[in-house]
Amino acid sequence: MKITKDEVEKVALLARLELTGEEAETFTGQMDAILATWTN
Repeated sequence: MKITKDEVEKVALLARLELTGEEAETFTGQMDAILATWTN
């Protein structure tokens, strides 16, 4: 399962975090890597 930037932005909104575009891109890669360890 691949996480998208839109999903990261939604989670940030729910957590009341303000992310820049660059931060959202970074977190997308990081969250995708975290989730990949659980699905493999």
